[in-house]
Amino acid sequence: MSRHTPAVTLAWQIAAAEAGAGRHERIEPVHLAIGVLSLEKVRDSLAEAAGLRPAEIEALRRERATLAELLAGLGSDAVALRRALRDAAGRAAGAPHGAISRSDATRAVFARAEALANPGPATALHLLAALAEAPEEAIDGCLHACGLDAGRLAARALAYSGVALSPRDSGDGQNTPPIARPPRKSGDREP
Repeated sequence: MSRHTPAVTLAWQIAAAEAGAGRHERIEPVHLAIGVLSLEKVRDSLAEAAGLRPAEIEALRRERATLAELLAGLGSDAVALRRALRDAAGRAAGAPHGAISRSDATRAVFARAEALANPGPATALHLLAALAEAPEEAIDGCLHACGLDAGRLAARALAYSGVALSPRDSGDGQNTPPIARPPRKSGDREP
């Protein structure tokens, strides 16, 4: 069994591209956050070109839809947050030398996401939860500027992570399944 879903692999690849475009030597957590929030732009044709099988494409759709539902429920969307994160990441002065690898902080985020997912594969929601649990300054500032509380985002992403893995039958013949809200915890207000 893979330690990551196809969505996590794509988010990692997008993060590497973001780091390279910003002339950074390493993939930092802010780049990984951009990668997770860019999954909404990955369409089926791109997923097919990346070699994903039909079942993996369906899993990617579920994670994408769940992530959109989560953000909408918190009164946010991926576009505004992604733009703020990209601005915060900025551009480095130099140019990357060779392959861009993950920083120690990014490796720690992956390790935490895998621990949160144990024993199953880490999803984009697990990555988002790990990024928001103890956000680096750039991520925390962007979340705050976009009206999001890091702790609440982490808790909700973790709650939604099980939803992202569950196949759902919408009964309407469409490819995008409806998303069931995770159970509310006491003290949580309805979004």
